[in-house]
Amino acid sequence: MHKFCLIAAVLLGSDGTLMGQELWNEATRASPLNFVAVSHCGSRLLLATPKDGQEWRSEVLDLPEDGRKILDFELSRGGTKLAILDDQRITHYLPDQIYGLTNGQQTLVDDTGEKLEIASPTSQPVGVSPKSEPGLTSSPPGCTWKKYLIQPEPSLYAPVLEFAPGEIIHPTVTEIWSDLLSSVKATTIQWNPSRGPSILKAPGQQRLEAYLQLPDSTKERYSAVYWRVRSYPGSWLYEYWTYYAFDVGYLQPHVHDTEHVFVEVDKLGGRVVKILAQAHTDMTPNNLYFALERSADKPTLPLFVFVEKGKHSIAPDINRDGKFTPGIDVNSIRESAQVWGVRDEVGSTDSHVLPYSSSMTAKRSLGDAWGPSTFRNYFPQNDFREVRPIYRLHPFPTLTSWETCPPNVLSTAFANHELATHRDARNPGRIYKPWIFPSFQLRVGYANVGGNHLISNGYVLGLRRLPGIPLPGRIAVESLFLPTFNRGYVGIQYERAFSTLHGYFAGYYHGSRLEFGPSENLYYFGAYFEIQKKWNLCNITFHLGPAISSPNGFAGVYFRVTTTLFRSERTVGFGVPQRGSQQMTFGCRS
Repeated sequence: MHKFCLIAAVLLGSDGTLMGQELWNEATRASPLNFVAVSHCGSRLLLATPKDGQEWRSEVLDLPEDGRKILDFELSRGGTKLAILDDQRITHYLPDQIYGLTNGQQTLVDDTGEKLEIASPTSQPVGVSPKSEPGLTSSPPGCTWKKYLIQPEPSLYAPVLEFAPGEIIHPTVTEIWSDLLSSVKATTIQWNPSRGPSILKAPGQQRLEAYLQLPDSTKERYSAVYWRVRSYPGSWLYEYWTYYAFDVGYLQPHVHDTEHVFVEVDKLGGRVVKILAQAHTDMTPNNLYFALERSADKPTLPLFVFVEKGKHSIAPDINRDGKFTPGIDVNSIRESAQVWGVRDEVGSTDSHVLPYSSSMTAKRSLGDAWGPSTFRNYFPQNDFREVRPIYRLHPFPTLTSWETCPPNVLSTAFANHELATHRDARNPGRIYKPWIFPSFQLRVGYANVGGNHLISNGYVLGLRRLPGIPLPGRIAVESLFLPTFNRGYVGIQYERAFSTLHGYFAGYYHGSRLEFGPSENLYYFGAYFEIQKKWNLCNITFHLGPAISSPNGFAGVYFRVTTTLFRSERTVGFGVPQRGSQQMTFGCRS
């Protein structure tokens, strides 16, 4: 997705991250957050990792009670493979891929997969007794802990990119501009802050044509996905960023198209707990999957994601069936009207004002899917033999200057700047887009009923948050008052979305619209249009429709415009994997 260059020097550290964030690199690899301890206690193995500076979180791995004696165990460097040596054989656990485990020259486990060296353990007490789940408040007597320093495995979780049939633009390194510029007459365009490079005018069009004329072998040689990892208490956050030289969708084609998917992984065993994929602008819900929800299926490796045709936004494919299904591939929002999903025909029809339907997404096939170049090392199974191990993983670009955009838009420097200054790169919590369809909100504004000016306020609750009520939409308890606050209405309103932008409503008020006038019942209905966090403001909602008064008859036109004052949404942070909880936000801070 294209964005304008931003002046980021005030908000960012020297490495481009928000102050206080911990990027995983050589300087931070020995952080206390990156330790996992393993202990053999009776018929169980305990795995523990720091939850914070004083407390550890642990999980229990039950072992078969078949009389075998556990002699030793070892953990891989990534903390995702556990080899157990007993008096009969070596078995291994966690997670769902074939692998080999070696200790120097000694092969502990070999299933024809990539050889992964064990971490360097320290056989000593952890120092702080791990807290267990559930109920174990201290380590049992006689248990010896091995403490391992683990590190992330970006190749293991690198997504398989499922392209639509006929996709002509694929992800590359930003250095692709060197080839494009060498094949086209050197012409530069200067960045225009009032417009940005959002339309393919002549210089961009020339380079698009040059790109399309490149041999497939050249495009594949330049194929890439950028990655970096953030370390949180209890989890890794893998960031995978794709860069496309061109967005060729029907709506607002442009140069420099960046997209991304974040994968949060539990440090205890490497299970995937969240898959968070980007989908267009601030007004479009992202495609989010929470694996710790009670009804959620556990994602298995390798991870697959859809890539939208032409515009390249991303969505998870949890069951790897090549068909996007709301509720299965995205579970943060279950109403099809509120799900963006994958809309391969976006911009050529009226997709922006329609609920998601399966007809918007072309069926994917494994022959069009690209995996990382190391894909066969991790996943040699025949189930994925058609996946092409094409792209290479590259470290996320870092910048030496944050104050200004590079002057030449059609350049590698500008492309790197687009990646590194993306708002989700500076603040990964923004990928939740908490302002879109919050669990509940308090909104205030102005209303007009039959020519009478009123002050409006209301409490709005999403019905999906109420246990045992499988209903779509949201319910609002509303009040309308005269500016003198001595007369008005109190009532209830139901709203349901048609799409991510608009829907319908119906409601009932009791009160009086005239000072000291007789009481009346007011019935109304109509359509609403909601702008999600536009112009750096809160959500703005417009309601319009007829109002009928009882016993007085027609009361006129009902019009209201409101903005969000408070809202509550899922936790927008990372670390210590747990089910989604609520977080209150004042105003529009994100």
